[in-house]
Amino acid sequence: ADYERTVETLMGGGSDPVISKKPEGAWTHAVTDIALK
Repeated sequence: ADYERTVETLMGGGSDPVISKKPEGAWTHAVTDIALK
């Protein structure tokens, strides 16, 4: 949910968005999995 909200915010900059398309493969749960072991 936080990832989607961040992407929407960055893409929603009107005429000057920070990013223009959703990142592909920019998210991983590997770090979280290791941290929670």
